[in-house]
Amino acid sequence: MRYLIDNKLVQSLDTLYSLTFDGWKKYEELQRNPPKTNQAFVAMWFGKTDGIDRIEEMKGVYDSGIKKAVEEANLSPKMKAMRIDLVEHNDPIDDRILVEIRRSRFMVADFTGHRGGVYFEAGYTLAHGIPVIWTCKKDEADKMHFDTRQFSRIEWETPEDLYEKLKRRIEGSIF
Repeated sequence: MRYLIDNKLVQSLDTLYSLTFDGWKKYEELQRNPPKTNQAFVAMWFGKTDGIDRIEEMKGVYDSGIKKAVEEANLSPKMKAMRIDLVEHNDPIDDRILVEIRRSRFMVADFTGHRGGVYFEAGYTLAHGIPVIWTCKKDEADKMHFDTRQFSRIEWETPEDLYEKLKRRIEGSIF
C-alpha cells in the first residue's frame, strides 16, 4: 500500500483506500497491455473418449510437438507449456482452467479429436485478447467447426511436423 500511495495510484481515507485518477489510468493500461508472462496454455484432447484410446499418440503430440515447440521458440522470456491435467491443484478444474488462461501469454489449441472444451477455451482466450494458435491433425482438419475455419491454422501429420510448424508460428506471431 505504501508503494501505491507514494506513487499516487491510491489515496488513503482513514481506513478506506480508493484509486486516484492516475491509479485508474494504470489499471486501464494493464487491462489493455498485460505484462508478458512465460506461460503458454495448451488446450487439447488428452486421448481417451467414446472407447477410443489415443492416449499415447496424444502424449507424443504434446511432448514432441507442442511442448517442445513452445519451450524451444526464440522468445523472451523463455516460455513454458502449461497443460491443466499435468498441474497438481485442489481447485475446481473449470475455475483453474480460466485462471491459467488469463495468466498465459498465448494459447496453443489443438482441435484433434474435436473436444468441446478446446473450442470453449479458445473462445474464452480470444475474448480476453490473448493470441490463440490453432492446430489440428491434417486428416481431421475438415471436421473443424464452421465458425473456426476463418482462423489460420497449422495442419500437421506427425509430432515432428507439428513441432517445426508450431515453432515457426510462435516465433513469427507472438511478441
